[in-house]
Amino acid sequence: MKKIFGISALILFLITISINSFNSAKKENNEEWNKEFGATTSTFKDGIVTDDGIVLLGGIWKIEEEAWKVWVVKIDKEGNEIWNKTFRRNLRVEEIGESIAETEDGFVIGGYSGDDYWIIKIDKEGNEIWNKTYVRPTEDYGEKIIATKDGGYAMVGNAYRDNPDILVIKTDKNGNLEWEKTFGGEGIEHGNSILETEDGYLISGTTSSYSIQGESDSWVIKIDKRGNEIWNRTYGWALIEIRTYITEGEDGYIIYGGTEYAPGGSAYVIKIDKEGNEIWKKGYGGGFAVLCDGKKIKDGYILAGSTLLFAVGRADMWILKIDEKGKEIWNKSFGTRSPEVASAIEILDENHYIIVGDKAYETHTSVDWRGWVVKCADYSPPKIKIVKPKNYFYIFGREIFPTEIPIILGDISVKCDAFDPMNIIDRVEFYLLLVDVWYEYKPRKIDYSPPYEWRWRTGIGLYEVTVGAFYGKAGGVATDKIIVWIFNP
Repeated sequence: MKKIFGISALILFLITISINSFNSAKKENNEEWNKEFGATTSTFKDGIVTDDGIVLLGGIWKIEEEAWKVWVVKIDKEGNEIWNKTFRRNLRVEEIGESIAETEDGFVIGGYSGDDYWIIKIDKEGNEIWNKTYVRPTEDYGEKIIATKDGGYAMVGNAYRDNPDILVIKTDKNGNLEWEKTFGGEGIEHGNSILETEDGYLISGTTSSYSIQGESDSWVIKIDKRGNEIWNRTYGWALIEIRTYITEGEDGYIIYGGTEYAPGGSAYVIKIDKEGNEIWKKGYGGGFAVLCDGKKIKDGYILAGSTLLFAVGRADMWILKIDEKGKEIWNKSFGTRSPEVASAIEILDENHYIIVGDKAYETHTSVDWRGWVVKCADYSPPKIKIVKPKNYFYIFGREIFPTEIPIILGDISVKCDAFDPMNIIDRVEFYLLLVDVWYEYKPRKIDYSPPYEWRWRTGIGLYEVTVGAFYGKAGGVATDKIIVWIFNP
């Protein structure tokens, strides 16, 4: 009897834990939100979580000047705007803020004005303290700025002449230049990220001059505090690595980025030790995907970027959670039928993240962008899967014989199964798209409750069938896609 009672108590305990976890996840989902900013064309490149809110950085299109200008927006932790400021140095010259770092008395912004590196120092209310450009004989575009331990700043980016090189500058606390260094060879190099270490800095980017596997590979350079190179390492993943970023971990670093296509996944993460030796590397995201920012969390890493495979439209904002060994814990997409992209991710608290990026509005002839911010909770998302049609030749819905992809003659139903333990799926949308005809993205049917099914018939062609399960207040979407041949006259 005691044994039976003990087993019953254990089962009751496990059920209680499951219910509490379920209720906690439901509560976190209710605290999510997504918000759009900018009355005109705008973009967000970076963001910082502060004690009393979130500071967002990017650019906004000024119609009267016919140029982009640096744009900073302060919001509270519920997404409500507190203030916004624009900064300009030259009229009719493109000026963009690419990254922002917090300082003791405010923030420092790194980017470019025209073809010069540009640094702006502002106070906590967004008022300018000083700004400086760094004029060189090349066309220079700053990408990532950090506040250094000595009170100054370091910024990495690109210097263009015949072939682009990586350019690093170091300034004092007032923006006065202390040193500058370029790195590169006869090919094309791009600098994307910089970290400060105990004895210098780590720079990450891509190189074609020193590639080992394809046309362009990931590249990490270790320099001392005066910018002198200590070592450099090249890492291969696919034919062309587009960008490479770096984040510090407990016993080394991870570098990550994206490529157009790779068998193991277009987005990649490579773990290296403090001397740059590769420990492991893994791919994610299937077809075209890219990771552009990441943070260390207690049980691994959280990374943000964009995905095509898991998108309901052409591209969606995408986040990926992995453990210390690179094993995927979950991934989530956020978006609509138009493209959405992520530029940065910040940790709001132990259960929530802030994703910073852009949202597009498309027509047949144009694309207009707006800054977009998403607050999402840390939980596994729902899933949806197309269970019919399978890889068969179908005649009016009947399976005739197996094929490599579904081949359909006559009417057929698309049927889906959803895994939604928290019951948060709001609707499921069905899309039928001629391959490579992106502007026809519009739902053919919307279901608000199961069973999720759509019966259809269309003309001859190669089509992509997409289903999107929209859920949560953050604008989350779970997707599945198949390619089918239709042979209807």
